[in-house]
Amino acid sequence: MRKSKKRAARCDVALLVDIETGERGPSGKFVVNCGSVEELLYRCLRTLYESAVIVPFDPKLTPTIAELRALKPRVVFNITEWVDGERRPGLARRDHGRIEFPIASARSRPTPSFPRFS
Repeated sequence: MRKSKKRAARCDVALLVDIETGERGPSGKFVVNCGSVEELLYRCLRTLYESAVIVPFDPKLTPTIAELRALKPRVVFNITEWVDGERRPGLARRDHGRIEFPIASARSRPTPSFPRFS
């Protein structure tokens, strides 16, 4: 649950979305389209965590990794569906080895970094 309005030293959740689902505002913050699944999920995450940030998945990959490294999220919640018109499963996760954060997505397998609940 959210504890206080004070800025967290580290991002709790980075919500990785398709870059086509929004745009960067004047502040540089990525804003998803109003009423989209991405916006609804982000609003839900904000009720559960102090710090949730939307990160667009750039097909060049380098800007995405740089932004994730700067945020230092506890977990990356990956809801990307396609990259540059390509919808092959797992395409957006192809370079997991270059991202040092736990990744959660619909196709993720349980990893040792996440507790298993019965």
